[in-house]
Amino acid sequence: MFDLLYEEPQTASDIAKSLDMSVQNAKYHLDKLEEAGLIEIIDIWYSDRGREMNVYAPTSSSIILFAGNTNEKRSLRKILKQSLGITGILGIASFLFGWVLRNLRPETIVDTDTAPSNPVSVINNLVQFLALPEIAFLLGGVFVILLTLGGWYLATLPD
Repeated sequence: MFDLLYEEPQTASDIAKSLDMSVQNAKYHLDKLEEAGLIEIIDIWYSDRGREMNVYAPTSSSIILFAGNTNEKRSLRKILKQSLGITGILGIASFLFGWVLRNLRPETIVDTDTAPSNPVSVINNLVQFLALPEIAFLLGGVFVILLTLGGWYLATLPD
């Protein structure tokens, strides 16, 4: 039902025809989807007899909805849990990586004479912050995680 509405907005009777169910049953499920905030009434059409019919479509807000068999759901849940765990470990490793490097290398002199409101100074400070080894390590790790999740997503797309 939700997939049909993503293809194009429809009335309860159109959905009932597409899914071979009664209009009352389709209306019941549409009401539940609307209560959950997943769909909304976007228009009113009139039937051949002049009766008003609500036209339903997905809401414009972002949602994550996974439809598939149980194995795919477990696989996605497992990957998300692993990604969160790996991200936490990556954060700790980044902190330790930066701490070790700070204790092994000599102190660098930072120019503190420039005013912080100077746009060039702000950009320089941002570049220096992003160039810190622990930040670069963390951003690189997050990039690898995102690439892995993207590869998994592309591999699970239907042909």
